[in-house]
Amino acid sequence: MRRPSFSALSRSFIAVATTCSLAMGASNVLAAGPVPPVPLPEVCPTSEAVTWVYTLDEKEQALESIDLEGAATTFNLLADFEGTSIIIRVKDAASGESLGVIKTNTANNSTTGEIYAYRLSRLLGFSGLVAPVIPVELHGGALTKLRDLMRSRRYSDAHKERNRQIVLNEVSKAIDNGDTFTGAFKVWVPSFMFHAGLGTRTSLGRQEITRHLGARTPQPERKDIVLSQLTRLYSPQGTHRGTVDLAELAQDYSNMLLMDALMGQNDRFAGANVHFRSVNNERTERGTRSGLPIFEMGRVRLLALDNGASMRSRGGSGIADLHGNNDSATRIERFSRTSVQQLRLMAKRVAGIGCESPASEEELSSFFNYMGVTDARTRERAIGYIEPVLDYIDGLERRYGDAIYFDVAPAVDEQAAE
Repeated sequence: MRRPSFSALSRSFIAVATTCSLAMGASNVLAAGPVPPVPLPEVCPTSEAVTWVYTLDEKEQALESIDLEGAATTFNLLADFEGTSIIIRVKDAASGESLGVIKTNTANNSTTGEIYAYRLSRLLGFSGLVAPVIPVELHGGALTKLRDLMRSRRYSDAHKERNRQIVLNEVSKAIDNGDTFTGAFKVWVPSFMFHAGLGTRTSLGRQEITRHLGARTPQPERKDIVLSQLTRLYSPQGTHRGTVDLAELAQDYSNMLLMDALMGQNDRFAGANVHFRSVNNERTERGTRSGLPIFEMGRVRLLALDNGASMRSRGGSGIADLHGNNDSATRIERFSRTSVQQLRLMAKRVAGIGCESPASEEELSSFFNYMGVTDARTRERAIGYIEPVLDYIDGLERRYGDAIYFDVAPAVDEQAAE
């Protein structure tokens, strides 16, 4: 494992995450346990700009190696219940195995938000919470496959059909002009399900984790609880259930809402935008309930799967949810110490919080390119999310001290790794 250090005398900062093995379709597509965060510089910005160089982790490299242009892959559209976004499933042509999805820019989805979410999770130290995703510039055969797919499908939903037509027009224009089409290519997660109780503000207060997210509440225990969800809409229909460590779930949930506040998320609590996923890609049919199969998923973890409804406004609902302004159940007063430490380093280096001045225009541009943000307006929004979040956390720390941090014993497998 390589963990590069940062020298104040160095002009380039190359952040490389620890690597985790991945064979597409064979191993875990997300980290099963904790992954150390990307190391960050600990000094204030100076007149000498640092060049941030993003290095793909092993999971991103695996996505990059997939042949989207040639005959080795096929494209299909996901079903109508995937909201109004246009999402393309990429399959291996020989085996029919799903490899990933290409998400497109629409009025409701930002591919920049998807990419920023994963890179932010690497930076703050919770990359197992977000599915790996890379930016893609589709050209050549990939454009032809995408155009033909868009022509072959119609949607009954007027909003989704309009988005299909927009994507078709953009792809056709790219072909005519010899140009490219931009998307976000995300790894396929084989076994996951939404959780309505964790994904709806009004029901969150009845979940066991909420009694551990306040600074004056008990620390969560290391104990197993069951997550279960019956669905008659998503495939496969039935009850999906798995076992999760309560302390891990509480920390993951806190990290998810911290991330949402830092990227202006607007759609986390739509009802089906909080998921849990099988750590070992399990989904075994065992018994029935309400006339439908029960699917056992083994050990599971929280999954922040959809992150595209973000970075479109100056605030978003994410910061309001962190404060509990929309519903008191979403208020987070307890955080991962590592996540907050990393956030403070990022805020110091980029926004100049606690320093004489922020980073130079050159370094800001370099850092946000590193994070997948290439336009100035989105960059300004991203910078604007940082200070209100830190102000909130700092206020909690002044009031409650170390009680705002999770203090949980390492899991047994983590102790063995040490």
